[in-house]
Amino acid sequence: MVTPTAALGGSYDVVSCDRASSIVGAADSAWSYRTDNDASFTTLHECPSSGALTSGLTLTTRLNVPLADRPSEGQLSEWRLSAPTGTTIARLQATRDVGIRDVSLRTYARDAAGWDLNDGSETCSIPGGQAACDVGGPGTPAIDVTGLNTTAVRYGIECFDTGTRCGTGSILTSAWVNLYGTTVTINDPTNPSVDAVGGPLFSGGWKRGTVSATATASDVTGIKSVRFYSDGALVPGATIDRASQCDYSTVAPCANPAAGASFALDTSLLSDGSHSIEVAAVDATGTNETKAGGQTVQVDNTAPTKPTHLEVTGGGASASFDVAFDVPAQTHAPVATAMYEACSGGLCINGSRPASGTSATLTGIALPAGGTYAVKVWLVDAAGNGNYNNAASGSVTYLAPSGGGGGGGGGGGSAKPAAPTTPTTPTEPSGPPAPTTPSGPNGPNVPNAGTVPAQPTRPATRAAVTGAAKVSKTGRLTVDGRISRAARGKVVVTYRAKVRGVWTTKSVKAQIRGGRYHAVMRLPSGWKHARGVKVTARYAGSRTVAAQTKRLKVTSTTG
Repeated sequence: MVTPTAALGGSYDVVSCDRASSIVGAADSAWSYRTDNDASFTTLHECPSSGALTSGLTLTTRLNVPLADRPSEGQLSEWRLSAPTGTTIARLQATRDVGIRDVSLRTYARDAAGWDLNDGSETCSIPGGQAACDVGGPGTPAIDVTGLNTTAVRYGIECFDTGTRCGTGSILTSAWVNLYGTTVTINDPTNPSVDAVGGPLFSGGWKRGTVSATATASDVTGIKSVRFYSDGALVPGATIDRASQCDYSTVAPCANPAAGASFALDTSLLSDGSHSIEVAAVDATGTNETKAGGQTVQVDNTAPTKPTHLEVTGGGASASFDVAFDVPAQTHAPVATAMYEACSGGLCINGSRPASGTSATLTGIALPAGGTYAVKVWLVDAAGNGNYNNAASGSVTYLAPSGGGGGGGGGGGSAKPAAPTTPTTPTEPSGPPAPTTPSGPNGPNVPNAGTVPAQPTRPATRAAVTGAAKVSKTGRLTVDGRISRAARGKVVVTYRAKVRGVWTTKSVKAQIRGGRYHAVMRLPSGWKHARGVKVTARYAGSRTVAAQTKRLKVTSTTG
């Protein structure tokens, strides 16, 4: 649905020459030149003006023009400013210098229909007994003509003496017009057009973070800004300002965005819940506006609270465990995924499973080695919100067979929940990376086991992981590093940061080739606002090369 704002008639000012000097990169093309006698008239665009006779936007007669080439009656030379289609000129302000030295010529300032402006005072007549007339001049006050309703304004010189050719001058020019600076006010009674509203924002489902909408917006004066409305009210801070792309030294100051252009809305500016969202385009006047969209968007930027009644079962002689828990009721987006992590010393496994309803059970989670594992479970909703700090905690002990390289000792079955701990490298909901091998014992010995299994043998070769991480201005993380040439497999590169109060983690695996690895990762939305950024490279270890996790230095690049 498209909803134009009531067309009250916005306006904007177009400036030229001296008055356009403050615009960086001004095209200064509002006035166009035309003549029907190039042999007799000439022009110059010298802006900013020097205040001299021939500076600014100038028109003059040429010197020593042969009689046959001189202007005949009705021939002219003029500067013309035409308003865009559907708009009108309401006001003209100008500093100028116009004059003649030949009675067969006259200067003029007219509207599109040929009516004189400023009560005809710009038409210069030579007083009796004098050789010239001059109106305005450097340093004189500007004229201010109001109440106009025309599609164009014109300043020019014309030949009007019937029956003969007009003089052009042999030593001094016979006529001149110099516009040192002008401001033309244009009224635009028409709102811009907006259609083809769509994109991810309106694709259904729950939305979080920054999401883009697409729309096609246009106006004869261009589009100055794009806004978002929620439930009929302007969303503060959600205006895409395109004023830097506008040049008010042209009659159509702003560019129109490409068809189907994307415009991003930060949904964290809205309250969680359902909203009717509209996209609005504003033209060069800054007031004429059209809204479109009017579609319901479901927003949720709040992570679920922690699971309740967590129960960890399994372990003992079994190399796997189950986790059961209750899913707390959600106000908005429902829970969709359960994330889990189990760590013993420096050895961690992690992953995700679907979870919904009021309770869930994660079964058959495999343990890589013996030991006592701190287990954490946290929830992710259908919008993608999840917070590691909202994890419920428990523990499990796996008694690996003696001589099998397992971790710590005794105990079996379910383990009592352990106090919550915060690991140094939380995980992301993309699936479990390869487990890491600790540099020391797998975990504390557990009483009543009877015997303590032998500890795993340390590999003889150090991984020697090194590397450097760079973040580009487009949000791409690139990591290049080295590792022992004896290492095989992959290095897991993990990015962790706090974005708008929520810890976010993302990992990617890099293949090891000849003692080197290279990883590229697209950073999560909102990465520019990240705090506490930490990038690590982790090698899981092998029979011959020890595991190692290395924190990498992060730098930015303009690449």
